[in-house]
Amino acid sequence: MLIYAVLVVAAAILMTQATVLATTIYLHRALAHRALVVHPLLDWFFRLVLWLSTGMRRQEWVAVHRKHHTFTDREGDPHSPLLFGFWKVQLFNVYYYAREAMAPDIVRKFAPDLVEDRWDRYVFSWGWSGLFLGTSILCLLLGFWPG
Repeated sequence: MLIYAVLVVAAAILMTQATVLATTIYLHRALAHRALVVHPLLDWFFRLVLWLSTGMRRQEWVAVHRKHHTFTDREGDPHSPLLFGFWKVQLFNVYYYAREAMAPDIVRKFAPDLVEDRWDRYVFSWGWSGLFLGTSILCLLLGFWPG
């Protein structure tokens, strides 16, 4: 029983850390700011991790983040703590990102350099199915409640 509990905690830490690294290194540094270039296999791995753990599309995340930098703490900022309040942004940031990502031409305006490829069209654009698949894999490996 103790080994199972340790396995569940380790899986949670690994999944969380993989998602955080994919967000900070890949989405933020490599794509949004073009501060580094990742190997194509690492690019694909980060996309897979993000699809299975969050269901979000890289183009949308990058576009919202770039819009945030364009309108930092003034009207138009999609998730400004100054405008919306610190705790609202901390607790409901997913809502603010999702709301902004649904804007009709956000990707075209703020992330035109991230061209949708075959993987995006046929796999990674199915956001909710990625999140469902990732959760299902965890349920199969760890059991229903821990998964």
